[in-house]
Amino acid sequence: MNVEVIGARFTNQGALLMLHAIREAFARHKPEARLVMGLRQGSAQQRRGIGFGHVAHFGTAKFVHVDPLVTRASRFVPSPLLASMDTIRERDVDVVLDASGFAYGGVWPDSFITTTLRHVERWKRDGTSFIMLPQAFGAFERPTARDAARRLVDHADLVFARDDVSRQHVEALGPERDVHQAPDFTNLLDVSERAAVLETPVRDAVAVIPNLRIVDRADLLDRATYTRQFTSLVRHLQASKQRVVLVAHERNDAELVRDVASTANALMIIEPDALKLKAHLATARLVISSRFHGLVNGLTQAVPVIALGWSHKYQALLEDYACGDCLVHGLEDEETRDVIQRELDPKTQRWRRDQLRESSAAWKRKTEAMWNDVFNCIHR
Repeated sequence: MNVEVIGARFTNQGALLMLHAIREAFARHKPEARLVMGLRQGSAQQRRGIGFGHVAHFGTAKFVHVDPLVTRASRFVPSPLLASMDTIRERDVDVVLDASGFAYGGVWPDSFITTTLRHVERWKRDGTSFIMLPQAFGAFERPTARDAARRLVDHADLVFARDDVSRQHVEALGPERDVHQAPDFTNLLDVSERAAVLETPVRDAVAVIPNLRIVDRADLLDRATYTRQFTSLVRHLQASKQRVVLVAHERNDAELVRDVASTANALMIIEPDALKLKAHLATARLVISSRFHGLVNGLTQAVPVIALGWSHKYQALLEDYACGDCLVHGLEDEETRDVIQRELDPKTQRWRRDQLRESSAAWKRKTEAMWNDVFNCIHR
């Protein structure tokens, strides 16, 4: 069986964690399956590095009109030559898994969803199964996005929304939309052994994770204001005798992390290994994050978190782990500083960690149930 994964990119540590989680799930449930990705999803070396082969198409908006030509051309390439390059033809893909995380909604260009729809319509004509793994959706307010989302969901053999709000956005597309709900599936990645022996400055420190998306997508703040506010936050923590480590959770955040770390004279980590990054965060006293998977990495390892979010997915995630009171809306106001002080209190730390262990165990069971549904669908 050949399984293609779309939607995950190598520039985003959260997406890398999803790829690792998919690889581990198939190793447990269907080890004989071959996992592949399109030619524009990272480099060949990156794909091979996490155990993925290649499929002969690009799969991006830029090449959406070229892909049918590439697909046809691949039919004339001798199979032994393709096999020597660990590459398969698009027509040989049996199942496509969409691991976009959050790519279909009002804050993103309509081309994200219309491009996926174009490919899916072609794949379905070839009899390929299409499964949308747990992700955030919506809102679908623009007519083009709404129509494309409706058709995309109709083509899917399984759809998993990651939270109540996302599920409601999909169900609002029309009647009889069969939408399942399951958590972010990176929660099954266990790095506890690595974290136990890891030499890291994050151990017992406050890990602070910014997110440039707040500037370029959410349009909440300009870059200068966001940098100044994060610097102010770090200095406040330092004045409270906390050791602070700035963490880049995506390559695009690295420059921002360097700027804040330099100005505030703070330590920083720019870690390209997603699993090692998760291990770093497992050792933190507190994670303050604007990155969704930075929060997931804390919550699923019983590390208290504080979230500065820019979409509904942040509030939903915190509520899943019974800490909805850990969402803040600014970096410099007194309410935020009160939340920080509360979450650093030793007594709060103890009961919060116990609470997170209990919640995490329950959500891991739900993720296992999600994978059972996926593999049952694949085996039909």
